[in-house]
Amino acid sequence: MARDVGSRKAAQVTYSLGVHLGTTSVAAAVAQGTRTEMVGLGERSVVAAAAVYLRPDGVLIVGDPAARRHHLDPERVVRQVRRRLGDPTPILLGGVGFDASVLLARMVTDVVSRVSAARGYPPEMVVLSRPASWGPFRRELFDNVSQLAGLPESRTITAAEAAAAHYGAVRRIADNEVVAVLHLGGGTCEVTVLRKTSNGFVVLGAPESMERLGGTNIDEALLNHIDHATDNALADLDITNRSTAAMLARLHRDCALAKEALSFDDDAVVPVFLPDRQVDVRLTRATLEGLASPVLEATAGVFRQALDAADVTARDLGAVLLTGGSTRVPLLGRMISDLAGRPVVTDRHPEFVTALGAARLAVLERAFAAQSGFRGAGYGSESPADRVELARAGTGDGMAMRSSGGNAHGGYPAASLDDEETVMYSSAQFARADEAQAAPEPAEQAGARGARPGRRAAWIVAIATVAALAVIALVIFLVAGSLGIGGIIGDHQTSTLLPKPPPTAATTTPSG
Repeated sequence: MARDVGSRKAAQVTYSLGVHLGTTSVAAAVAQGTRTEMVGLGERSVVAAAAVYLRPDGVLIVGDPAARRHHLDPERVVRQVRRRLGDPTPILLGGVGFDASVLLARMVTDVVSRVSAARGYPPEMVVLSRPASWGPFRRELFDNVSQLAGLPESRTITAAEAAAAHYGAVRRIADNEVVAVLHLGGGTCEVTVLRKTSNGFVVLGAPESMERLGGTNIDEALLNHIDHATDNALADLDITNRSTAAMLARLHRDCALAKEALSFDDDAVVPVFLPDRQVDVRLTRATLEGLASPVLEATAGVFRQALDAADVTARDLGAVLLTGGSTRVPLLGRMISDLAGRPVVTDRHPEFVTALGAARLAVLERAFAAQSGFRGAGYGSESPADRVELARAGTGDGMAMRSSGGNAHGGYPAASLDDEETVMYSSAQFARADEAQAAPEPAEQAGARGARPGRRAAWIVAIATVAALAVIALVIFLVAGSLGIGGIIGDHQTSTLLPKPPPTAATTTPSG
C-alpha cells in the first residue's frame, strides 16, 4: 500500500489554476509548465454562468444549474454576483441574506473542487483575476474571497495584466511598447493602457470602465428584435408558467449561439418555440451589428477616455488587445482599428484569454516562491510599490515573478519554469527586485535571524532612556530640596502617590 501511494505521488505532475470571475460567466484554465488549457465548466460551453441558486434545503448551487432555475424560481437565484461586491445590502436568496464575497467564494470552491476531482489532486497555486479599475475597497474585499474559499496558496491579478501575459506569450511585445487591453464581456466594459518595460508591464493612468455595458445589452436588443419578428408574441407570454420559463431560457441560449455563429458566418437562424407554433427568425451579421452598434459606440467612447487618462495618443499604441466574449462582434474590431489606426489583436476565443493568462501567471508565482523561498500576498495590494515585481531566480536564466508584501503562505514543491516567452511577457511590473542569491536562505529564517539584533538594540535604547530620566528626576529633587521647597514637593508626592494611613478615632469625623 505504501508503495502504491508513493508511486501515485511520483506520477503527479504539479499544475496551477487561473480563474476569471466575470460579471456574467466564470472561466478557468490550468497550466503545467509551458502548457495551458481551458477547463470545461459549463454544460454546453467551456465557461459557466456566474449564478448562484439556494436550494430549499439550504445548499448553494452554482453555474449553469443555478442559471437554469432563474426563470423557475427567481427569488432563490442571483446572477452577476461580482457586480454586488461592496454593496452593504445583503443578497437575498429565498429570504436568506448573503454577502457577495461569500457567494463568489462558493464559485471559486466549486471550480477548484471540480478541477481537483478531475485531476486527482488540488492545484499548487490559484490566481484569481479582477477588474483593473476597482478601487482599494473592492480590491480588499476581492482579496478576501480566496480566504473564504479556503485556498492555501492564491493570488489576485488584474484582468488586463492576465490578458497581456497571455497575448505576450504568443506575440512579441517590444520594450517601451504601449498596448491597450479592451475588455467587453457580458456586463462590463473596461480599457487599460499598459507599457512594456524590461520588468514586465506598467499600467498607465487610471483604467476606464463602464458598468452594465456589454453582451447583456446586445441580448436585450436581440430579444426585442425577435419579439418584433414574431408579432410581439414574446411580450404576450405568461412568464409565471414553468413551460414558458423553460422556453425563454432556451431562447436565451439560442441567441447566444447565434451571436457566436455570426462572428464568422453571414447569417444564422434562431428557433423560437412558442406555445402554439415554432418560428424561425433569420439573423444576418448586418442585423446583429446594427443592434449592437449603441454598445459598440459606447465602448469606443470608453477607449478614448482610457487613452486620455493615460496621456497617450492612438499613434503611441503598438496594438489593441481584445478580451471578453462580446468582442467577437467583427464591427468592434473594425471600429477600434479605424479609431486607433493600429492593429487589433484578438483570439479565436476571447472569453478564454483572461483565464489562460491567469494560469500562466500562477505558474510563474509558484516558480518564484519555490526557487527563492519568498512568500507574499501578491497582486491585490493598494500601493504601486507593493505590486508585482520581477526578480531573477537563483537558478536558470529566466525571470520569475515576485510579489511584495502581504500574507504568508505555506510552501509547495517546486514548479517548472522553462517557458521563456511566458515569463518575458508576464504581468509583473514596477521596479526590479534585487537578484536572488544562488543559494537563498528561506525568507522566514532570514527574517527571524535578522530581526533578533534589531530587537536587542531597541531594548538597550529603551533601558538607557529610562535610566537617564530617573537620574534627571533625582537631580531635580535634590536641587528643589536645597532651595527650601522640598517639603512642598514631598507633601505633594505623599498626598498623591502614596497611600494614606488609615484614620484614627481622634481624627475620624462622622459622615454627613
